Amino acid sequence: MSTHSPRLPIGPIALLASLLYAATALSQPAPAVTVLPAPPIITTPLTCSHGALRSLVMSDLWSRLPAVCARVQAIEPLRFEPAPGVDRATHAGLLALCADGRSARFVCGLDAYRRDLLIARFDAHVTAVTQRAETARRLCPEVELAAAFAESAPEPVRAEVRAALTDTAAFCNVVDGFVPTAAQLALVRRAREVAVAARGRNLTPDASGVTALWTASGPLPGAPTPIGGTDRGEGHGAQSGGAESDSERAPSDTALPGAAGLVEVALRGIANLLVSRAQAEVEGFMLDQLRDIICTGDARPWFEHTCAYLVAPDAALRITAGSALRTAFQADVVGFPRQVASRTPREGEARTLTGRLWFQLLAAATESRVLVDLGDRFSQVGSDFTCTGREPELCQQAKLAVEGSGLLMAYAMNRADLETMSPTMFHAMLETVYARSLSVDAMGPVEALRPSLLDLRNTLSFAQTPRLSNNARIPRVGALLTAMGVVFDRGVEVAFFDRRGGERVRLHEGIPAMYAAVMRGELTEIAVLSQRALVVVLPVAGLSPDVTRGMVLAAEIAQARTPEQIRVALESVVTPPGAWRLKRRRPMLSITGLVGVAGGGEIILASGVSGGGMVPSVGLVGTLGLDVSFPVRSSTLGFYVSVIDLGALLSLPLGDASVRLRGVDGVERSATLDVTSRISPEQVLSPGVFFRWGIGRSPFVFAAGASMVPFGRHVQETRAAANGAEAAFSADASVFRLSAMLAVDLTLFPF
Repeated sequence: MSTHSPRLPIGPIALLASLLYAATALSQPAPAVTVLPAPPIITTPLTCSHGALRSLVMSDLWSRLPAVCARVQAIEPLRFEPAPGVDRATHAGLLALCADGRSARFVCGLDAYRRDLLIARFDAHVTAVTQRAETARRLCPEVELAAAFAESAPEPVRAEVRAALTDTAAFCNVVDGFVPTAAQLALVRRAREVAVAARGRNLTPDASGVTALWTASGPLPGAPTPIGGTDRGEGHGAQSGGAESDSERAPSDTALPGAAGLVEVALRGIANLLVSRAQAEVEGFMLDQLRDIICTGDARPWFEHTCAYLVAPDAALRITAGSALRTAFQADVVGFPRQVASRTPREGEARTLTGRLWFQLLAAATESRVLVDLGDRFSQVGSDFTCTGREPELCQQAKLAVEGSGLLMAYAMNRADLETMSPTMFHAMLETVYARSLSVDAMGPVEALRPSLLDLRNTLSFAQTPRLSNNARIPRVGALLTAMGVVFDRGVEVAFFDRRGGERVRLHEGIPAMYAAVMRGELTEIAVLSQRALVVVLPVAGLSPDVTRGMVLAAEIAQARTPEQIRVALESVVTPPGAWRLKRRRPMLSITGLVGVAGGGEIILASGVSGGGMVPSVGLVGTLGLDVSFPVRSSTLGFYVSVIDLGALLSLPLGDASVRLRGVDGVERSATLDVTSRISPEQVLSPGVFFRWGIGRSPFVFAAGASMVPFGRHVQETRAAANGAEAAFSADASVFRLSAMLAVDLTLFPF
């Protein structure tokens, strides 16, 4: 048999232990509550960098602050102290932002956490101020009674009691709209309690027992703890960092051709061979010229793919102007905006800034696959640019216009609350991004900017929808660039409101068409569309003139299909009209054409003809040759070596030639030859040497010299025979020409 010891229930024991612990705890004095001041939100000097400004613009400050501002406006025109941890300058900035939408740049250096903390503290503080104002209004009827007992307060707090009653009385009498602090209201309540107790005991304010009433109901409230730190009125900027931080027809019959047919086929084959060979020779010459222009010196980095094709490692490989060249060149064209953008200057005047913006935006559009970042690329151009030159103020305003417009674009592309943003906050955002105060008169341009931002967002949504090919992307991104141009134009209007020169920083209207031309490799169109930006940017970007010449030449050759197109390509690379002026500045060797009129005399050169007399002649001049010139004051002197003369076909002899003919027997006789023009291909060749004089500051040239025209004349002699018959001497003869000409200087290729 087992024995069991008695056990007490667990529940009653636990209950008794709990009651004993509670009694012991209640008998202990309550620990003093220590209230620590809130840490300051801004602890270091702030600088408003581009990243910090973007972080501010992209934040939800604009959607959170209106509700806070509504509570601030509800207690206007009352004034109150800064919230815990908020310095006076930031406090004043928040009040101004709520009042009239002034710029929010005073907090643009805060990161996302501190911005949220600032708004939360400010909101809670405004709520507390509202409650304090209601409490102060309830105490107003008794402030005068309580003020009578202020001098009886204990010495350590007497000054604070006196100040609390004075401030509360000023608030109640609407002398000053400053809301008393919580500590001041506590002192006013204690003074009222003392006054009520003294009256109940029939004590006067100067009675000896009144002082004891101040401490009878507990310790006095201490002096108010400084709120907002000791940084009263310290200036600050905005903190750096923290930024959150795109075939000929074949014969139909099978019968063998006859003799005449064989001759015809042979002649046609020879003609085709000559034509094709001529085309190949011209094409090869042009490709050699292209290679010499773009694949040597400073121009080569701009044509990486084209030069890789033209400079073949195998000399036996024949390079042709076909699809391969076109593909290589198109790849270089797409990279052209990036090449220019990387070389554009980061300092200068407003027009240089516009040119840099042109190519940076174009490069971003051609390379970016995430179109939403185009606004950031836009604003980065403005933030990175340094204004120098003769108009720094205008340039600085243009810089802010570029950066600010880009920030607004980034906001519209990344956030969805643009439609619901209040007019005051939208105004504040514009003052923030453009760093200027906007008067009430500017509300028209300010509100006109919002719909253009909404259109930009809608265009972006369409541009980002799924697409089937790159060709489908071109019109969509083109429309997006157009919308960005509209935003920038309206942004400039706001940034330059009441200021001059806004039209001088407008974005060029050709960017969408330029983008389409680049993506399709249409270089001729690119050269035309980018003329304005090229003039501004390329000279200071260190771009060789050979680059632009090579671009146009490569585009024409890559797209050429006929000899006529090759001719057009050649015309596209010669120097522009007016190049003769270069000869007035320095000695020059050039390939030059002379077009004009000439006159002189000709000497017949033919077999059997000697002692030929001079035959006068006149005609047109169309020579092409090598020109050596030297500047002499305002004119030029030199020598001209002609190679061909198309005008020789149109020169006319003006008489007969008296010559001596040598017969078969070797006997010479006098004769008169009839000289007529002869049209032949040989006449195009006209080698000669001329002394030339460039006449003053004009394109006219006077030249005199000698040349030879092979087989350019037909000569014939007719004389009466003894029996009455006619005997004739007939031959094709070359002529040695002494002539003088007045022509226009066409300088095609200066060296």
